[in-house]
Amino acid sequence: MEHANAALARKLSAGKDSTGNNPRSILRALRLALARSAADKLDLRLTVIGVKQSVCAQADLADVVPDGWMSLQFTHADSIAAVCIDPGCVSAIVQSQTIGEVTGDQLQSRPFTNTDAAMTVPLIEDLFPRARDMVEAPQDINSLPDYEFDLRADEARTLTLHLTNDSYRVFGLTVDLAEGARQGQITILLPECADTEADPVAEALDAGNNLGQASGVMRAELHAMICRISLPLSSFSSLKPGDILPLTGARLDRTDVQTIDRVRAAIGRLGQCGGMRAVRINEQAGLTVETGETDQTFLESQTGLKDEEGPAAGVAIDLPKDSSAPDVIFSGDEDLTVLNSDQVAAEISQLAGLPDQNTDGDPTF
Repeated sequence: MEHANAALARKLSAGKDSTGNNPRSILRALRLALARSAADKLDLRLTVIGVKQSVCAQADLADVVPDGWMSLQFTHADSIAAVCIDPGCVSAIVQSQTIGEVTGDQLQSRPFTNTDAAMTVPLIEDLFPRARDMVEAPQDINSLPDYEFDLRADEARTLTLHLTNDSYRVFGLTVDLAEGARQGQITILLPECADTEADPVAEALDAGNNLGQASGVMRAELHAMICRISLPLSSFSSLKPGDILPLTGARLDRTDVQTIDRVRAAIGRLGQCGGMRAVRINEQAGLTVETGETDQTFLESQTGLKDEEGPAAGVAIDLPKDSSAPDVIFSGDEDLTVLNSDQVAAEISQLAGLPDQNTDGDPTF
């Protein structure tokens, strides 16, 4: 318990230090606002996994407004903005409001309709005021008035002809929908507004923290896969809650690190660092574990299994997302070179912060 409290205190302290008094960037505001608007207005789980910003002249807008996307125009007073949504994202929004779930079926090409726009507009109209309430820079506030839907353009060229400002701020958002069921792209074009109330101090802060602010809006989702197993179809169909799958060939020191598309990015070793679950990439050599309370070094899992012939494909087992597990430190008296399936499962539970269960059903620590 003391290790868990110390880890939680370190994470809270790190969170306070990372935010400080720096103004929230418009990129981060759009990322947070879009996710909250999707949850409130559409009851849709949406996560922004990539975001980029650029400034584009009006003559070059044809290069950033793709054909085949749904193009929506929004107005406020004399200001005109645009939002372009790719077919995958539109399909997910429509599915969430019609059948109540997002499927990963292959998309079928079809023209967009006003009904598609009507289902999408509430998400965008709610996005702008939410994002404006999160930003602090005067230029960002001026770029996010209460836009209202004006029209749906049938073609990208028609939309670009309506955008008459000299330059536009272009925000490209890559979104994950329904926890990986589908991914999509959303492009937002906002007229570039002059910063009439620019503060020299704020400008200095923005100039000196661009890298930090960009890092704050990046998201990298990786999966740690301990092993693959294969089962006969008859065994797979007969599985029921409580059944145990043998982790044949599982090695915590050679864990596959995969991207969201299940493509191997690296091989790593599972462990703990600073009270949080960690993975050391492409590391095979052992490390000396320090036991001090303020230790922030990587604490590796030294478990290994004898190489056994195993199948090349099967079921991928992902770690839980909870990162509040205490540091795992192994004593030098334990022989962790070769373990059976039960021992490997016990160590995985320990790394994930889950209590073990003894034979009497009481948790042990």
